[in-house]
Amino acid sequence: MIGSNEKGFTLVELVTVIIVLGVLAAGVSSFLKFGSQIFVEANSRDQLISSARFAVERLNREIRSAVPNSIRTQNSADESIKCIEFMPFVASASYLDIPVAPEPNSNQISVVAFDDSDFGTDLSAVVYATSPNDVYSGASNHIVELANTAINKAGNVWGITLSSSTRFASDSPTSRVYFIEQATSFCIDASGEMRRFSGYTTDASGIPTPYANGVLMAENILFQDENSDDIDFFTVSQATLQRNGQVIVFLQFGSNEERISFNNEVQVPNVP
Repeated sequence: MIGSNEKGFTLVELVTVIIVLGVLAAGVSSFLKFGSQIFVEANSRDQLISSARFAVERLNREIRSAVPNSIRTQNSADESIKCIEFMPFVASASYLDIPVAPEPNSNQISVVAFDDSDFGTDLSAVVYATSPNDVYSGASNHIVELANTAINKAGNVWGITLSSSTRFASDSPTSRVYFIEQATSFCIDASGEMRRFSGYTTDASGIPTPYANGVLMAENILFQDENSDDIDFFTVSQATLQRNGQVIVFLQFGSNEERISFNNEVQVPNVP
């Protein structure tokens, strides 16, 4: 029992303290929530930028190693998948002799010694491809498969053995031969994923199958712009005698209301 000389807290004072503590707690929690939100958004933005830069740099680097005039775009029938396809080369060389009309068919070509550190099996030789059809068409005389043991090294002039006797369609103005692997494709689908394909078969519209087997390269790619129109990711201009081949790559990445745009011009050297 409190005596006449003892003092305590009145109900008004207790209620006042509770209100003040409640206001402070609300302010502190709002500050912590705001700080956490900033951290999450900044981290998400950094991850989006890192993923986008990796995908764009990988795509640009591989396009630069494409055989001139081998780059083309492929879209699915419903345009829910958009791809860029090209033939990467592992080496190139200056040739001294290849079978060209009116010469007889032959399975031998001779080239100046070159860096064959990346040279392997299952390669083909391409000479003077002036359009994608010269590379992808099965009836083209611009591309010929190599034999499994293709190189006969002797001094500075090497012999290359083809898988069969043939004649190339024409000589290269620069006497250049490219040694290529199988085609490579980068595809973007309506879900916003970019996938990389190699060693694949295609459906009727030229899209790699099975599509799910592609290697995931990036996510969060916007398939449509602000006007709900489909974005043209890849624009290809083939090389001419006066200029290099050119590929315009336009990608928009979006996450948590953040948008990042990459608009790159990739030059493909014109040395057919």
